[in-house]
Amino acid sequence: RRLRASAHTLAAEAHERQRQYPQALTEVQRALDLVPGLARARVVRATALQQSGRHREAESELEAVLQQDPHNALARLQLGYGQLSSNDPRAVATLEQLMTASGISRSSLGASKVYLGIALDAQAERSYDPRGEASRRAEMMVKEGLASHRNLQQVWREIESGPASQPLEAVQRLRGICDLDLTSWQAKQLP
Repeated sequence: RRLRASAHTLAAEAHERQRQYPQALTEVQRALDLVPGLARARVVRATALQQSGRHREAESELEAVLQQDPHNALARLQLGYGQLSSNDPRAVATLEQLMTASGISRSSLGASKVYLGIALDAQAERSYDPRGEASRRAEMMVKEGLASHRNLQQVWREIESGPASQPLEAVQRLRGICDLDLTSWQAKQLP
């Protein structure tokens, strides 16, 4: 049962990455029918819900996963991304918790640093910071994230070495990275 549930979860992830959200949600449900508490499937469901514009449902799902397992880095990363995408100031606190998380992959840590940098930059724009400390910290986080996230680093190098800066192409390439989603505005915030 667990193996079949994992296969359905992987199929759901593939559908989600291809922006086939109804199919992703169907595969997630199949996985959860086999193993009801499968955290990874619930995170994929939340991601598909979030990408479908159902932000409150996604946030509730991720918070439920984190209630069961407060150390679930993928759930926390997705929750932070959702908060960032909806300009929720809680994104900073959510993403900062990942900076000291154990067992987080290098790429996930890199993604969380990029998201945290963008969230810190948005926070700096909303607050009075005459010395620019928040902006410097935001830039440092993004640079660390770029250095940690191998796929992002490679895509970014290719984009920068191209004949001209093409934001749409850049965003499409960045969205193709399996564990990093950026809107056009977020991608433009990167150095």
